[in-house]
Amino acid sequence: LEMDTASWRFLADDPQAEEYVGATVHLGELGSWHNVGVRFKGYYGSLRGCFRRWGSSGRTLEGSSCNKLSMKLKFNFVDHSQRFFGLKKIMLHASLTDTSLMRERLAYSLFREMGVAAPRSAHIYGHLRLSDTGRTQPLGLYLLTEQIDGRFTDTYFRGGDNNVWKEAWPGLERSEYEYLLETNEHTADTSRFEEFGAALEAAATDWDLVRVATQYMKVGSVARYWAVDRAIEHWDGPVNFRDDFTRGGQGFYWNHNYFMTESDDGDDQSSSQFWIVPWDMDGTFPENP
Repeated sequence: LEMDTASWRFLADDPQAEEYVGATVHLGELGSWHNVGVRFKGYYGSLRGCFRRWGSSGRTLEGSSCNKLSMKLKFNFVDHSQRFFGLKKIMLHASLTDTSLMRERLAYSLFREMGVAAPRSAHIYGHLRLSDTGRTQPLGLYLLTEQIDGRFTDTYFRGGDNNVWKEAWPGLERSEYEYLLETNEHTADTSRFEEFGAALEAAATDWDLVRVATQYMKVGSVARYWAVDRAIEHWDGPVNFRDDFTRGGQGFYWNHNYFMTESDDGDDQSSSQFWIVPWDMDGTFPENP
């Protein structure tokens, strides 16, 4: 990553702001990309932990208790047509809780082997070059991971840029579905998800639940997802619901580290169905299960 000192200081002085600065990305002999947006990422989870949970001494990068922070790179930050090998965004995951630096990549690989759509990833070693001083410093080893967005659904599902939600589950309100929608935000249509939630609530028997699941979900893929999720013991994923009393003063149960996609590529070709896409897999393969 190449940027001027002022841009780097802007990021380093308040990583939790999660605001982009412009930079140039060099990838060896494969090319360079200019005017790329760069920011630190993971505020609700790992980034917040580096400053609040793990003995930090301030809000700046130097005051962080982590030796590196995850980053998000937005290649269409200025030039909306610019792509990184066809992608608009990529993630540089720091894998802070994974001392092996292999769990997330292995998990994604296993999901794909079992026929579950999962992001591609590769290890990459990063350096920072300050353009105005010529100073270069190492950033460390990261897991380069593709973003779950319209490019991802174009690759794995029929129908092009399908709806993608970050950590949405049937039974939410329309406003919540609209807030969690990652694609097609300007033409948001959450009606199918709302129907799914209403159908689950109306199910009176186990057979009704089976019928609803078959109608609204790609059940074969979802079954394979759960099989892999339990085999790698993804404790920080959708199977784990947290109880958060800080939202609205009432008990609020939520799960995270997954995406939900809506696609026509399903068992019921008469209407769209939902798939679970794995995400943030560094909390897998526990050493002491």
